[in-house]
Amino acid sequence: MELGDHICKYRESRFHECTVHSVESVTHNSKLFCVRLPKGTFFQVPIGRHVVAKVNVDGMDMTNPYTAVRPLLPSQQADDAQQSDLLLLIKIYPTGLLTPHLGLLKAGDQILVSDPQGLFDVARVEAASDIALIAMGTGITPMTTVISHALAAGKARLRLLYANRAQEDIMWRKEIDSATKEAAGRLDVSYILSQPEGAWDGQQGRIGLDVMRGFLSPLSSTSHEPGQLLICVCGSTKFNVSVKGWLQELGFTSAHYHIFTS
Repeated sequence: MELGDHICKYRESRFHECTVHSVESVTHNSKLFCVRLPKGTFFQVPIGRHVVAKVNVDGMDMTNPYTAVRPLLPSQQADDAQQSDLLLLIKIYPTGLLTPHLGLLKAGDQILVSDPQGLFDVARVEAASDIALIAMGTGITPMTTVISHALAAGKARLRLLYANRAQEDIMWRKEIDSATKEAAGRLDVSYILSQPEGAWDGQQGRIGLDVMRGFLSPLSSTSHEPGQLLICVCGSTKFNVSVKGWLQELGFTSAHYHIFTS
């Protein structure tokens, strides 16, 4: 995304002056920000949608979209959580335009956050009997909301394929692994690392056509009625384009998948 996009893309959005309630390190380069909406303001970010964070950097307003994550299970909810809290899981890029400044935020600081945005239709989650999630890096954030909603609904079977560079880069892993154990066989998770360090008995390499074929083999595009299968994809633009092509090569159509983009 170019600098001009950060400045202008969300100019018409309505922003709220929020307070950082807490900041927690999640991985070596990502943090979980609990952001509290202003008094009297209440909204819940719909499943699969996002908000825009805005920070003034050297006199210039910088913006970027972030999906508000959710605890995958009720037991993972913080004791002091409020209805007006948003959880933003953000990777801090040292050379980024915005995230180095977000990385300096601490409890009590102010940040501008927009109303929810996006086009994802939660009805697709509620109608599906099988849901496959394919994520890379920070692309896990919208998947947390899909998993949380689907598990609470008590219907769909879920499969997650999550790609990262190394073990230390896996975001939300504790919560994912805990949900997998408690979901009574309804959530199956596969991690794949391109550069694993130390002992690793999971998949190695990168997501490609063969990996996709193996991951989706139980979910033939012809074995489900319309709406019963949902495949969600989120990663970099290059990743999303590649996965979309592989899905089409495997016989899936836009009726089966949704690609999350900012």
